[in-house]
Amino acid sequence: MNWTPPMSAMMLKGLSEVVARGAKTDKGLKEAEKLKVAKCISAFVGYDVSITQVHNHIRKWRNMWTRIVYLKGLSGALWDDDKKMIVLEEQHYLGHTQDHPTDAELLNFPLENYNYMENCFSNKQATGNYAMATGVPLRTPIVVEDKDKPNVMEGQGTTDEVLQHLPGSNSVLPTASAS
Repeated sequence: MNWTPPMSAMMLKGLSEVVARGAKTDKGLKEAEKLKVAKCISAFVGYDVSITQVHNHIRKWRNMWTRIVYLKGLSGALWDDDKKMIVLEEQHYLGHTQDHPTDAELLNFPLENYNYMENCFSNKQATGNYAMATGVPLRTPIVVEDKDKPNVMEGQGTTDEVLQHLPGSNSVLPTASAS
């Protein structure tokens, strides 16, 4: 099966939504989630797409993500966040692509689906007070405790309300003046 760019985008978007829901495990994505994405793609293209095909395509995109992370760390490489593009000066670009011709498609060219790849494959996980234990159901509000701050449940209260109760704070917060 040949994957078209719209099929790849649909897969990455679906997986990104799974990760945003918090259903990604430390080892990757669950088979049930991959199956849902496979069914969605099957409905889109009009023929069966197996979970194995989705799994193999995920591997392809994860390898591309690993390469992008490596290229972003190259000496002389700049990251254009607006265009989602790794920028190398012409001399560095020519030297690098001569040694690594397959990297040419990832350099000095906007990276399609970058945000979806970042959501799916980056290892951004909560740590410390913000991490949830393995036995806690997903989407359970957490209480972050700090001896200098009141206990506030995530999503409750506004910044103004929380700051008003801090010791030594004024009841009225300063606002930015218009220039």
